[in-house]
Amino acid sequence: MYLFDVHTHTSEVSPCGVLTAEETVEVYCGLGYDGICVTDHFNAHSLARLGKSTWEETVEAFVSGYRLAEAAGRRKGLTVLFGAEMKVCDYANNEYLVYGITPEFLAAHPRLYERTLAELSALVRAAGGMIFQAHPFRSGMELSPAALLDGIEAYNGNPRHNSVNDVAIAAAKREGYFMLSGSDSHQTGDAGHGGMALYTLPRTADELLSAIRSNRYAILASPDKM
Repeated sequence: MYLFDVHTHTSEVSPCGVLTAEETVEVYCGLGYDGICVTDHFNAHSLARLGKSTWEETVEAFVSGYRLAEAAGRRKGLTVLFGAEMKVCDYANNEYLVYGITPEFLAAHPRLYERTLAELSALVRAAGGMIFQAHPFRSGMELSPAALLDGIEAYNGNPRHNSVNDVAIAAAKREGYFMLSGSDSHQTGDAGHGGMALYTLPRTADELLSAIRSNRYAILASPDKM
């Protein structure tokens, strides 16, 4: 089995990130993971913080954390894939993990955070991607309509939040959602608290999503975070 964390952040992009892209890669290599997805925060606040004047510049700044991590991963033998943790204009407190999109996709769709979840979901799916609600049962969040999701983050290992993972896992099983598990890594000590165990190592986002769609994986979970 190959260990893959699908929810990580970099300090270059995410306001709450502490570890740099290169430090994140170092940590995951040290923990024996085979790959990660960089899912920096994509919302009005975090993008404004990047201080760019055009949308094209903003997108380039947003993907910088991923590009730095991917380069470090190539040097160290860790697969690094691109994703994003997005917000939309409705369900304003919720966050969504999006995979299978590209920087070019973001450049072609300015200010996606001003779209509704239905619009974002349609665009992501049309591009061949998948959309999952992150930590849907944290305080202040609500589970979004099933028709607009491909699944949920059933397990979130962030040690500073109560993600009510037992409720999320039960809901995913009851509704038949695809389940994700992620560490939600931001700083030292966060990595390795979640992830996916895969039968094959994905080298591209399409390969990762294919493994999820075929249910060829297991989620990693710690009993003390349930």
